[in-house]
Amino acid sequence: MENPKEATKKYSLKTVQKQVQHSFEEAHFKHPYEDTTIDKVFLFFREKLEDAKKGKTMFLASELEDIIEVMPHFEYKGVPLKPHHWLDFDIFEGLIPTTPEFITYTDIINTWNLLIEQKTKIDEMHNKASNSRGFAELDSTFALRSTLTTLKKNCMVSAITFAESYLYYLFYDFKQMRLFEDNPKVKALYGKEDKDHIQDTEIIKNLIFEVFPKIKIDKRINKFYKEYIKMNNTRNGIIHTSVSKNDNNKLSKLQPTINISIPLVQDCLGTITNFIFSIDEGMPLEHRILFWRDRFEDPDFTKCEKIIFVNQNKGELS
Repeated sequence: MENPKEATKKYSLKTVQKQVQHSFEEAHFKHPYEDTTIDKVFLFFREKLEDAKKGKTMFLASELEDIIEVMPHFEYKGVPLKPHHWLDFDIFEGLIPTTPEFITYTDIINTWNLLIEQKTKIDEMHNKASNSRGFAELDSTFALRSTLTTLKKNCMVSAITFAESYLYYLFYDFKQMRLFEDNPKVKALYGKEDKDHIQDTEIIKNLIFEVFPKIKIDKRINKFYKEYIKMNNTRNGIIHTSVSKNDNNKLSKLQPTINISIPLVQDCLGTITNFIFSIDEGMPLEHRILFWRDRFEDPDFTKCEKIIFVNQNKGELS
């Protein structure tokens, strides 16, 4: 160090304290220039570290309200956070807003991309086999084809899970804020106990369609909804595997899970994502929850190609 005295002045405790306080102000901490604020912040994160050691990393945003202006703090990051939303505490990344529908959406894209990788490998091996040893080489693709079958089913499951996570999160959001309680159907839905499982179709019919008439009469959304019901039945068949007979068509209930083709997967993923995107677009701005959507490329499942996550013009979700 060339000039220790100057360095001491530059990095004095008072200077560092001012820099910390300035950063608190920029991050919307309450009372950033009070000495007690630093102590409160240290105490808060010390408690969260202890909780993390016990496996608890998630907490409500309202728990931050004593030290941070919660909404402005996350709004400057592009996240419309509310007090009843959950945060995940990560030792390296800090406080991460958790949005279930975003987590399940990434599951769709990741599973689809794995499916494309697997299909490409199989296609390459088939091309080799047709030019060399024929069926002997095709036999070696059994493991790959088995994995592809699993990925096709996982894609179907991921799509419905994404739709459900959006619907249940929207319901949670509205219920926490007690919105639209003057509507008898909505009030009845809110009145159900946690132990009473609320169906996804109840949220669509008794909440979304009930209080947003433009969404209810949208022909495209209604078409998607009908397809969603069918695809949900297929998803249920995958999760609850059964060899019993379907009384309606006399086929084995296992049949739909055997017949899952890549075109069916493409149709399912496209229909379900467009169904949810269309509902969210039909909402008033203050009720939309897919705030992250424009940061990603719109998925096109009609092409058997990998989906690029990040919209190059927007950058990654922080």
